[in-house]
Amino acid sequence: YGLFSARIQAKENEFSRSNAYKYIPSTIPLLRHLFWFLTGPNLPESLEWIVDDIAGVLGSADLSSIVKEFHTKVWTDDPVLHFYETFLAIYNPRERERCGVYYTPEPVVSYIVRSIHHILKDKFGKADGLADKGVTLLDPAAGTLSFPSMAIRLAKEELENKGKGGIFPGLVKEHILPHFYAFELMVAHAGAYPAQGL
Repeated sequence: YGLFSARIQAKENEFSRSNAYKYIPSTIPLLRHLFWFLTGPNLPESLEWIVDDIAGVLGSADLSSIVKEFHTKVWTDDPVLHFYETFLAIYNPRERERCGVYYTPEPVVSYIVRSIHHILKDKFGKADGLADKGVTLLDPAAGTLSFPSMAIRLAKEELENKGKGGIFPGLVKEHILPHFYAFELMVAHAGAYPAQGL
């Protein structure tokens, strides 16, 4: 599904495993690094044929008609929800149901993460909430990475509100990268549509 997202960004006849990473937006550096692994020279041979096959199918598919429908359809739901839910329902409906894998709408994610941020500050004495270096975050069903992405944005917002926005790059290196964890039980769709700005 991540390859599908990259393929949509590519021009006709320009998509392959070896260049998929360059079509991942720079606003999602985590996914760009993942795709560098999937497309770079260090990909294990045992995985090459799988990624090559998927990229080949996507490279020859008529995605312009899918994109056209996407732009002309009047969506009653979030289009990300449509693609994510449809993909999971078709990919492996039994496993999806067994693992309880569902897309969580952004307002719900925002409420949950902001509530945790507030509780960390109010009840646990972590003055900077999610930006506090004593906090560890774990998302065991990362899916679209919307929870970690929101937590990172909220940590940045916390620093900016305190006039410390300039230290955010250091916080990423010293706190977020070593203390924020996310993994996906259904690996085939991990990183399907990472939240914007991660």
